[in-house]
Amino acid sequence: MNIIKISAVTALLSISGFGCSTDSEKDSYAYVDGLLVDMGKFDGCGWVVEYDNCMLEPTNLDEFNIDLADSMSVRFAYAVSKDQVSACMIGTVVDLLDIYEK
Repeated sequence: MNIIKISAVTALLSISGFGCSTDSEKDSYAYVDGLLVDMGKFDGCGWVVEYDNCMLEPTNLDEFNIDLADSMSVRFAYAVSKDQVSACMIGTVVDLLDIYEK
């Protein structure tokens, strides 16, 4: 009986972490400024974000409603992706939490 209760609680907790972010969650993001760079001319590369003299390779840029343009200034929040490797190998692989044109 205890195993069933533990399984149910574990399932509930794991599900509650997923879903769309709310405006209150976005208020807590640490936003930074960067520059979109089109690296599509290089094999395995696409759009990267130049930030603080580093290149970030976003895994989910297509999830955001943003018109992509080379050298466009953006404001964004991100988390380092720990389980992904880069085909481009130019920077750190990240998951964007939010991004918009600056």
